[in-house]
Amino acid sequence: MSAASTAAAGQRAALELMTDTCRVEEIGEVVTSDDGTDTPSVSLVYEGKCRIKPMAPEDSPRGQQDAAPAGTWQYTASLPLSATHVAYGQRLTVLTSLDPSLPGVAMNITTAIKGGQITARRLRCTEVSR
Repeated sequence: MSAASTAAAGQRAALELMTDTCRVEEIGEVVTSDDGTDTPSVSLVYEGKCRIKPMAPEDSPRGQQDAAPAGTWQYTASLPLSATHVAYGQRLTVLTSLDPSLPGVAMNITTAIKGGQITARRLRCTEVSR
């Protein structure tokens, strides 16, 4: 079995585990309306299948464990490899999940992992709201 066929099999398996759905948005510049209301511009980057898992403290990059405020949850979000434009600083929101406590949870993407033989686009995220 070649490396390419092994990676393809892993990608198919990763897709099967993506039972949640999420939206990734780029939060842009704040625009102030005539009445003084500030509204950030928002651009859709990705919406579709994902897998959300809580990140164990030992899985966090060195230094990020101490940087997150107490009570802040960190997650790993896995998206299909076709989600090529996700990046650091974007906002991920869980839309649906088998876990009823996850829909509506918003997270900032702190790391977007890339690689030649990965099975999914993995994102390290920190929860910002429920």
